[in-house]
Amino acid sequence: MTTKAYNAARLALANGDIDWEAGSFYAILVDSDYAFSAAHTTYANVSGDEITDDDYAPVEITGASVALVDTDDVLYDCDNISFGSNVSINASGGHLIILQGSAASPAAGDALVFAREMADPSASTNSVFTVNTPNGIYRINAA
Repeated sequence: MTTKAYNAARLALANGDIDWEAGSFYAILVDSDYAFSAAHTTYANVSGDEITDDDYAPVEITGASVALVDTDDVLYDCDNISFGSNVSINASGGHLIILQGSAASPAAGDALVFAREMADPSASTNSVFTVNTPNGIYRINAA
């Protein structure tokens, strides 16, 4: 699926205001009503579309890294993002959104960093709900 960076986050990553490897980040899921806008900046812009399934909760990002890969592309990567096992979550046609901050206490001003489109269907029924990141979360091409 396609991952995009929010405009303010691209600048903050480039100038060091956001440190992907050392900072705290979390992921949320939003439903198909959310329309990505690169101009969105904070959790307040997306919170109204966050899914509300009973056993859903935001999760911390682990294993964040940045590396040069292939032909000098810059790859932002992290561990697979698991929203739990034995959960019933429906994020079909929505987005996975990564924010700077803590999953334990999302705040209106938390910075939006990346948004990844979710397939339709993207759901679990009393099973594992994981977003795999085998090719990283976001890539900046060298050319």
